[in-house]
Amino acid sequence: MQHLHSFLRSRFSLPTVLIFLALSVLQCGDDDGRGSLDADFIADATTVPAGTVITFTDQTIGVPDLRTWNFPGGTPPAFNGPEPQITYSDPGVYDVTLTVLNALETDTETN
Repeated sequence: MQHLHSFLRSRFSLPTVLIFLALSVLQCGDDDGRGSLDADFIADATTVPAGTVITFTDQTIGVPDLRTWNFPGGTPPAFNGPEPQITYSDPGVYDVTLTVLNALETDTETN
C-alpha cells in the first residue's frame, strides 16, 4: 500500500489520492458482504399462548457483527445472538425488534 500511495502522490494531488484511497477502502468493505444489511427474522409462532416458548430465527441479509433483539413482555426481554428462545407468560401478540450492525451500517426490523 505504501508503494501505491507514493506512486499516486507523485502523479496526483493529495485530495485526489485521498478520494482514491477512501473509495478503495469502501470497495473492500463491499467485497466481503458486510456493506449491505437488511434485518429480517421469522418466528415459529405468531400467536402466543400463555407459557409458550417461541424460537426466533435471524434471516438478515448481509453479515452483521452484532444482533440485538428486544422482546417487550418476554423472558428474557433482550438477547444478543442469532436464534433466541423467548417465553411469554401471558397470551397475546407482541412486538419484536431486531437490530443488526456491522462496521458500515445498522438496520432495524420490528414485527
